[in-house]
Amino acid sequence: MSESDENYHYVPTALGRRVYATPATEASRLLESLRMYHGQVFDEPPNNDFIKTFIEPLRRKRDIDTAQYFQLYESALELTVQKNGKPLKLMYREIVPRVTCFWAACANYVKAENFAEDFPNAAWCHLMDGWFWYGLLRGRSSVKTRSEYAKEANASKLKVDPKQTDKELVKVCWYAWQMNPADYDSKSAFALDMLRQFPNLKSQRVICEKWCPAWEKENITLPAK
Repeated sequence: MSESDENYHYVPTALGRRVYATPATEASRLLESLRMYHGQVFDEPPNNDFIKTFIEPLRRKRDIDTAQYFQLYESALELTVQKNGKPLKLMYREIVPRVTCFWAACANYVKAENFAEDFPNAAWCHLMDGWFWYGLLRGRSSVKTRSEYAKEANASKLKVDPKQTDKELVKVCWYAWQMNPADYDSKSAFALDMLRQFPNLKSQRVICEKWCPAWEKENITLPAK
């Protein structure tokens, strides 16, 4: 084996074949995996926003401390309370460790990229760490989109907040009113009746000025005022 051959490794593929890999080729593979993950999370095709947001700032750094991410990750796992003392929502407790893993994988990619030509052994070390963080990122749970997080957050809110449950029932009553406009003379009359039926609700103004207009946009049917 020549001295230059030490920069190469045989890497197994999913089909059982082996390819001749270098630190540069493996760094490119890690970068593409991170780029694809970024696209999945944000419900959009992979694009250069990922490079501009995550990779270029790291490339501009004079020195990258990749070891710090282990401590940051441990701290992220213990993060359950916000700075103001309020409990951190469950969805954010999962997001923070994932973001830490993502940044750690990106940082190790950039270090491997920097070392690939002149210090291949160091590059391989950072590539191993980069794939470790990427695997941890994917292994924490399946990728969820922003819309899925929103749906989960709304479902959780309905479970813990009786007002949200009542709001859904008021919406049903509102749709019934659209079918029978004679039931109420105005939104104010409708809101007052809802307050009587649902004691958890306190604000006539919220029903009249916020909820009803929002439902009107959905239904595009407005009874006589």
